Amino acid sequence: PSPGRPMARRFIAAAILTLATIWLAACGGDEPPAVAVEPTLTRYWAYETTPAGAMDPVVFGDKLYGGDNESGLVAHSVTFPPSTGNLHALLALPRGPYSTGEILSDGTGKIYSAAVDSPVAVDENDYALATSTYYRQVVRYRKIAADATVSFTVSKIWIASAGGNPWYSEGCSPADFYDCAGNLTGEVKLEVQLGRYDRPVGPRLWEYSIVKEWDSKASLHGLTEAWGAYNEVWTNPIWGFGDLVLDRYHLGARVTLARPIKVTIPLDAIAVDGRFFLHSQLTVSTYNGQQAESGISAMLRDPVDANGIDFEVTGAVPEPERLADPQPTMGSMPLPPVCAGPVDPEAGVLTFAGPVDAAEGGRTLVRVLRTGGKKGDLAVRVKTADGNAVAGADYRAIDQVLRFPDGGDEVRLLPLWTARDGVLEPDETLTLSLGEVRGCAALGTAQATVTIRDYDSAHQTYTLGGTVTGLVGSGLFVRSNGFDVQVNADGPFTLPGRFAPGTVYSLDVEVQPNNPVQTCRVTNGQGTVGDANVTSLAVVCDPPTSLPGGGLDTSFAGGLVTNPSHGAAISMARQGDGKLVLLTDFNKLLRYNANGTLDTGFGSNGVLSATLSGNALDLLRAVTVQADGGILVAGLARGGTADDMGVKRYRSDGTADTTFGSGGLARVDFNGRADDAVVILVQPDGKIVIGGTAITANGLGGDFAIARLGNNGSLDTGFGTSGKVSTNIGGNGDSGAAMALHSDGSIVLVGRAASDGGATADTGVVRVSASGQPELALRLRLTDDWDEAKGVVVQPDGKIVLALEARMVAGLYQHALARLNADGTVDENFGNLGVALTSFSVGGDHARAVTLLADGRILTAGFARGTAQQISDFDDMLITRHLADGSLDPAFGSGGKLIVDFFDASDGARCMLLQPDGRAVVAGLARSGQNNGLGMLRVLP
Repeated sequence: PSPGRPMARRFIAAAILTLATIWLAACGGDEPPAVAVEPTLTRYWAYETTPAGAMDPVVFGDKLYGGDNESGLVAHSVTFPPSTGNLHALLALPRGPYSTGEILSDGTGKIYSAAVDSPVAVDENDYALATSTYYRQVVRYRKIAADATVSFTVSKIWIASAGGNPWYSEGCSPADFYDCAGNLTGEVKLEVQLGRYDRPVGPRLWEYSIVKEWDSKASLHGLTEAWGAYNEVWTNPIWGFGDLVLDRYHLGARVTLARPIKVTIPLDAIAVDGRFFLHSQLTVSTYNGQQAESGISAMLRDPVDANGIDFEVTGAVPEPERLADPQPTMGSMPLPPVCAGPVDPEAGVLTFAGPVDAAEGGRTLVRVLRTGGKKGDLAVRVKTADGNAVAGADYRAIDQVLRFPDGGDEVRLLPLWTARDGVLEPDETLTLSLGEVRGCAALGTAQATVTIRDYDSAHQTYTLGGTVTGLVGSGLFVRSNGFDVQVNADGPFTLPGRFAPGTVYSLDVEVQPNNPVQTCRVTNGQGTVGDANVTSLAVVCDPPTSLPGGGLDTSFAGGLVTNPSHGAAISMARQGDGKLVLLTDFNKLLRYNANGTLDTGFGSNGVLSATLSGNALDLLRAVTVQADGGILVAGLARGGTADDMGVKRYRSDGTADTTFGSGGLARVDFNGRADDAVVILVQPDGKIVIGGTAITANGLGGDFAIARLGNNGSLDTGFGTSGKVSTNIGGNGDSGAAMALHSDGSIVLVGRAASDGGATADTGVVRVSASGQPELALRLRLTDDWDEAKGVVVQPDGKIVLALEARMVAGLYQHALARLNADGTVDENFGNLGVALTSFSVGGDHARAVTLLADGRILTAGFARGTAQQISDFDDMLITRHLADGSLDPAFGSGGKLIVDFFDASDGARCMLLQPDGRAVVAGLARSGQNNGLGMLRVLP
């Protein structure tokens, strides 16, 4: 989902995604060694995602197909996107609502693999999706010995699943798992075909015929505690049902192969010097009819260990050139002949297992049995016929020939797909029939009635909806009971879910509209579902804000967020799910939800006492988050070599990661003196950059210091000198305060530059390349008296924008911004000869943080002092917006500024971040009484 688009349906689930794997590998036993050959090879693969409720079969154009006629490794994968409808978000699964298919194949045709996992996703009609991965290849040889053979070995099969959902109400029972529509199925089917090139019929075009086919399909089917394994063979078996082992465990099951199976393909039908081909196809499919806390995967992989399909060929050599031939298809062997005499009792009886109960909107397995005998090849046609259920509207029609090979297994499972139409109606029926028997079997129960149980009548579910009034903008999302809907205009709305009578509902505004910004509120949003659709929900939107270019976002916990007990916020980071992690000057980590409410599931009721070395005197300065949700804190870690820069990693749940660094802490020492990290950033490649101050070897002062770590906490020795860079600019009074990354990989650290700690400060700027090589080291006097950089951002063109602490000659501070060109010279086209100075308050103004908007405008945060008596109790948060030339943007707030007071006491911004939707979160100090607490707000774009 996009950053502004909350995910629909959220389920908390255990990590139940399991793997189902087949390895097919060579196994020669005591036979003579095989002759190594490299056949010419043609490869094809396909990926398919199919809505379970689709009435039309998926056609060629709906699949992602690829082909490769060259040697070499093919590694191809596809991620099926989530549906356009409602996503069932299974947060514990690494692939979430997506389904991933993979194909790997080497250039010889001896080793290949395929994989697919079941998605937790539905289509626009709320039907679960089935996914499949296909791989097929054709390899060509010429027979040179009368006793030539081809063989291969299936060494391991493994299919596993877990079904954590309660029983569906459509008649499922542990005793009869086939009839459950809300089931899980994992299947791996291998087909091998031997073909003979008979004669050329044109330039490089050959007529061919199929000599023999082999196939087997291992499957696992069921749900919750009712699981069954089955095997199907349509022509000649590769493995049989007796070769499969089913293990059941709590809420899941696993199918494995009892022993390696070797298949030898005789080449007696091929004349010496005759050309032949081997056509093989692997189909891996999954279907998760339960969704939510359930999952199933099927896989054949690992060519690295040569665990794939490996054909052993003796007495044959590869064809020297390609043969342009029509592509063979599986199942093209001629059908058995019609029985010329009486029925043979040893051939058995073909029969339906009995009547079929099918739930509306899913997949049910129809069983066709061969009982009483296995002699001879058989085939029978299965067709559907309408009752009051209509093909194409209520179910997908079936017209298919089923094969039963001589001596083969006794069951065929035919999927019947039904549609959910959202209409309350009686149960519907259709008829299945068997006919056109080939071979000498008798027909038993040749007709079976399928009853489609009406989902809507059985569940008595209803919709939630209502009306939005006053909406001018777009992007409004409302949410209730795990479902959300976007509303872009005044009028009625309906949430996508359906709810049973007695369901308690509560409607919330999840995302406020924008363009223009409005505040919408629910005026009637709570109740209990009765015996009709709910249409009374009401949302009223206020007129667009009187500050059209910016203002407080009142959808963010009412506009002002405070926490008086844990100190002022000094650093802030945003997780991928929109949650905010704040570090306070009390060494506390607090996590807030995207809407500004405290995330009580983090730490202890939303608060975590953080540390570096475990010493109570550690000083934490900065926080950031990694792509996997890990939280990194940096600062001054006591102990070590006279105190060091320290970095510690916490997992996303707040537990310390002891695998990071050394025992959970990464220490960085520069000169055997005290070092302090004040900022931490994560590069796009995952490497960690910390910046701050390193005390010089003589102990008289500090230098600008940057270090880079790998994502495991070890120093990146390819950066600077053994992972570190220190720079002396002004003498003994240098200290880093803020840092930014540029898209070219360079790192900019800014702060204070002075000859000693008591000297008048100037602005210091250091820039190093992506490899840690010095590029800039500047000491700049940008104002008349004291100035030092407190914030920095790098523009896409490499220009550096600085937020300055600027004391003027009169002793008051002014809000100051400066911009440098990429070469370090002052950009005289910005502000007044490179510096933009502004006064907002009689007591002075301070810029502490700066960020760049997508359109090039500049946003700053700091504080304004509203009294000339220099009393901090009159400080307020100050947010300003500037045009690209440094001038104030009059369309923002009041004359380009917002001044916010929390509790009529001391307030001030210390950190700021820009969300992907353009809204800016500002945090810092909000004093309440005598408590220095956290204050936070969000500014509308």
